[in-house]
Amino acid sequence: CSGEYPMQRFRARKVVEPPKGDFPMEPLTLMETSLCDKKPPTECIMSMWTVWTPCTATCGGQSERNRDIDIENSPPACKLDLTKLEGGALDELKTYLKEIRPCGQQHCMDVVESELSEWSQWTSCSRKCELGTTERSREIIKEGSGGLGSGLALKEVKGCMTDCGETDCKWGEWDSWSACSCSCAGGTKRRNRVIVQAPRHGGEMCDPMDKSEVAPCNTQSCELCVDGAWGAWSHWSKCSASCG
Repeated sequence: CSGEYPMQRFRARKVVEPPKGDFPMEPLTLMETSLCDKKPPTECIMSMWTVWTPCTATCGGQSERNRDIDIENSPPACKLDLTKLEGGALDELKTYLKEIRPCGQQHCMDVVESELSEWSQWTSCSRKCELGTTERSREIIKEGSGGLGSGLALKEVKGCMTDCGETDCKWGEWDSWSACSCSCAGGTKRRNRVIVQAPRHGGEMCDPMDKSEVAPCNTQSCELCVDGAWGAWSHWSKCSASCG
């Protein structure tokens, strides 16, 4: 029997050989239940205990569970009026309907917060003239009972942007002239310049200007020019006559 009122007993059977062919099997009962004792109970019938409640504290707490008297199935004497019970009888009944047990019995110690250093200075922004990050940190000087830092932050990070101001566009100086493309009869030479500073953060754009220049060179003729020149006088010839 089950041991709980009303006490019951059970019996069961199973199919050991299923029907085959055209022989149907009528529906049969596979389990039967009957009472063990039909006499009325002489003691109060109690319900099942409830689940233990959560511990009231992580250190030195308690948990409890409860049960009730099954008034419907218990003898009339179990129908108690709790308002008429006093002193030890009431305490005994409370103990009978409630159980309390200790919990959270791990070693309890006074919580001492960790000692931290002051925050360091914020670091330089990770990017210049753009959105970047900066951070600061602190260290544990003395560890408390709650563990390293006790959940306190040891590093902080925030966004930053360096104010670089406006920068205007700027042309560079002209390069030196290149060598002449011809040594005579007219050639060309070139020179260039570039923008050395692009505008930033709303600065002025560069004025439209020439980036390259070409100039003529070695325009002289390739033929050799020679000035005229007289040669030296020869000796005088003999006189054409000896007299007159």
